[in-house]
Amino acid sequence: MTNTTRPCAGCRQHVTPAVSLEPAPPPHFAVLRCPVCGQHMGFAKKPETDDGAKRREAKHRHLVARHGADRCEMCLRTTEELTYARVALEAHHVREYADGGDCDRSNLWFVCTPCHRLIHWTRTYHGGCEE
Repeated sequence: MTNTTRPCAGCRQHVTPAVSLEPAPPPHFAVLRCPVCGQHMGFAKKPETDDGAKRREAKHRHLVARHGADRCEMCLRTTEELTYARVALEAHHVREYADGGDCDRSNLWFVCTPCHRLIHWTRTYHGGCEE
């Protein structure tokens, strides 16, 4: 969440949006409301920590090799076809790692980079959930 002020559409005052206690729709972390009039002002992203991101990167680097994935589970292109297209296989967590998802095979999809982007785009802009 940012600490900058911005104009509220309801009361027209420049305010710092406050985090509401109401549940936010996925994939958002929290709802932002005007502290003066209660007008909806957007959504807050999940907080990011540098140390957590570094630990996750090191831990998840070899998931594809460890589980022996040989093709994208979405578009079905093989690793040879992906290498020719200069695209890699990536591990996608069905339940996000930040939300308590684990690295078990039952929570992973092995997808190429374009398919992985499509999954996250769908989750973000259409509220899609793979669970």
